[in-house]
This record gives sequence, C-alpha cells and structure tokens, in this order.
Amino acid sequence: MKNEVLFLCAGNSCRSQMAEGWLRYLASDRFEVASAGTCPVGLNLTAVEVMREAGIDISSHRSKHLQRFAARRFDYAITVCDQARKLARSILEPPQFYIGVLMIRHLQGGKSRNDSRCFGECTTKSEPKSVHG
Repeated sequence: MKNEVLFLCAGNSCRSQMAEGWLRYLASDRFEVASAGTCPVGLNLTAVEVMREAGIDISSHRSKHLQRFAARRFDYAITVCDQARKLARSILEPPQFYIGVLMIRHLQGGKSRNDSRCFGECTTKSEPKSVHG
C-alpha cells in the first residue's frame, strides 16, 4: 500500500503543484500524491514552464481547495507556506506527520536557475500568471 501525501499552499498554484509533480515523477510507485490550497487561484504558468524544462508535465494539474480533502486521511501533509500550515490542522484529519515550509526548498532543489526563478515568483505578492483560474 502506498503512503498518501498532500502538499498544501495558499493558492495551490506553484510550489505545491511543483512538489506534487516532483514526487509523482520521483516516487509514484511508493506515494499517492495530491496538492491543495486554502484559497486556490489557478495553475501558475511559470511553474508549468519550469517543470516542463525539467521534463515533468504538470499542465493538466488544477488548483484544488483544501476542503475537498477534509474527509481523507493522509500519511503526510507537507505545508509550503504559513497560511496553509495554520489552516490545515483545523480542516484535515491529523496526518501521521506534518512537515513545514522549509522542506519544499530541499524538494525543489533550489539550486538551478529555473527552480529559483519560479520559487521567487511564487513567493512574491504579485498576481501569478495563471493557466486555470
């Protein structure tokens, strides 16, 4: 049986979508992966582009609200922003582990120009470029 992982972010547009894509790419044989947001805003075009450059297609991903997963029990809930961390505990059944914001930097690598470019854009206050609103 696969462990179930949920990546959480405010907009479910960039960081959580990229993390979902990476984990599926690297370990779909061991993990069932999903992502959600506290206020979904649509998929970020830069995230799609950066992941495409890495050989991973997330263009079919959609932003989903955290409430959609309220009844589902995850083994791991990985938050990639403080807003998601605060709200997740009140909505989700307690997972086996919560992993905080800094894990995503390791997961994304943060070393290549592409990862840094998207991570920087996704953490700014500007409106993200969106594929699906």
